Parts: sequence; C-alpha cells; structure tokens
Amino acid sequence: MLGDGRLAGTAELAHEIPAGPEIVEPGPGGRDCAHNVAIPAVISWRAVTETIDGEPIEIDGYEVIVENGEVFDIHLPATATRVTVPVEFLAPDTDYIYEVLAIADNGNQTITEGCFSTAP
Repeated sequence: MLGDGRLAGTAELAHEIPAGPEIVEPGPGGRDCAHNVAIPAVISWRAVTETIDGEPIEIDGYEVIVENGEVFDIHLPATATRVTVPVEFLAPDTDYIYEVLAIADNGNQTITEGCFSTAP
C-alpha cells in the first residue's frame, strides 16, 4: 500500500491467446442456431491446440456455460471435448444459448458462442 491509501501492484501480461473452440455439435455455433436438439443435449468441440496467430498453445481446461434464465456452468479438463447437458436442466421446445471457453495455461481465454432449441 502506498502512503496515501492507494494500492499498487504488478501483473504479468501474456500475449498468447487461444483460438476459439470450433463447435462440432449441436451445430455450427455463431448466429446459426441448431434446432430440434434431443434431450439430453451434447455440446462438443475440437480441441484447441493453437493461438489466434497459429502458434502452439497449452490449454489448461474448458468451461461450458448454457443459459436460459437458469445457468448450467461446468469446468472441464484440457482433455475434454464434449459435455452432456443434463436432462434436469433442459425443457422441451426451449431456446438456449451457450459458450465454450478455451482457457490457456497462462490464464488467457477465448469464447465461442452458439445457440440451440430443444425438440418439442
């Protein structure tokens, strides 16, 4: 702490930013929502191995967040490339948005968003 009550600190900035996870299912991700997704829903992606600049990167893990008023949020190890959203969280004929975050060992992360609607 500085003498006048202000706090001071330092931090290390890493420039290696992971590429966004490429969504495999439930559809392409982005603005094109998948429709009639079966319950329980599976969200899968290709493993992230490169930075946004195409350089190799170590991924520490992934986080998947699914929302529709309620939030399903799970942290997964670096070896994971899919997660099943539990039946208890989903409802028929309902719209959901989701994010898959690739978290590098340096703490940087990149998000890929997608959306889907469940089958009636």
